Amino acid sequence: LELKSQIENTVSKVIEVYFNIVKQYKTYLVAKELMSLSKERLKITQDKYDVGSASKMELLSSKVDYNTDHSNYLTQEITLKNYKIELNELLKRDKGIEFETIDRIEIKELESFEEIFNRTFNFNTDYLIAEKNLNLATLNSSLSKTKYYPKIGVFGAYNFSLSKSEAGFFRSNTSYGLNYGLNLSFNLFEGFNLKNEVQNAELSELNSSLHLNDVESKIESDLLKSYNTYMKNIEVVNFEIENLSVAKENLDIAFEKLKLGSASPIEFREAQKNYVAAQSRLINAQFSAKMSERDLLKISGGLIK
Repeated sequence: LELKSQIENTVSKVIEVYFNIVKQYKTYLVAKELMSLSKERLKITQDKYDVGSASKMELLSSKVDYNTDHSNYLTQEITLKNYKIELNELLKRDKGIEFETIDRIEIKELESFEEIFNRTFNFNTDYLIAEKNLNLATLNSSLSKTKYYPKIGVFGAYNFSLSKSEAGFFRSNTSYGLNYGLNLSFNLFEGFNLKNEVQNAELSELNSSLHLNDVESKIESDLLKSYNTYMKNIEVVNFEIENLSVAKENLDIAFEKLKLGSASPIEFREAQKNYVAAQSRLINAQFSAKMSERDLLKISGGLIK
């Protein structure tokens, strides 16, 4: 059970780092898309400036925004690589190994709270460890009390002897016999050592029982909080998916208006910011939902089989 607990903790950390990489990769793609849009905006503004339909301030503003987005893109690229190194370290392999992850965070549809709760105490590792410790403490308490009782011993022996002589009155001598019996012993006084030993064992059993109750209470609390968090994160994900669709449509309209010259650079930049913010909120919501899913599986003992 202790080994299983260590494995669960390691798997839990691997899941967190892995999906953090997925999160950083999605953020990296958003930064790349934003940089491409800013580059296109800079090109449009440059063309307008060359023909005299855009001011120098508009051109410089476009350059500043492009440089900002380009810098964010490079920073995000470094962040993504560093998280990959962290996962390689966690897996105890060459830190420079390159690998690809999935490009999305899928959230499992879990059972109802009642179904999860009903199986939790059969598989939760912390509870099983506390339960085993109580069983051991109870056994130890029972064993310590046996020292009050007398000890009965049984012994038995069968003896056979044969001796021969070349001279003498008896040329050979044979003897044999069976011995058996019981012995009884008990302690008269041990300076209260035995009493203290029994009391300590009983206290250990009581402490183990109280600890089991504490573990059970904490598991119930953590399970309920994790389930509520999981359900709320699912709700947030669905909301942010809808909100991202609106932000994307608004950005597309602003970009078309920019190309036609009917939208100001400020309006387009605001649409860009809203789109990036919507993407970021969705990515964070998906990551949070995945972590709450992981926590639920870990608490209910379903993280590893």
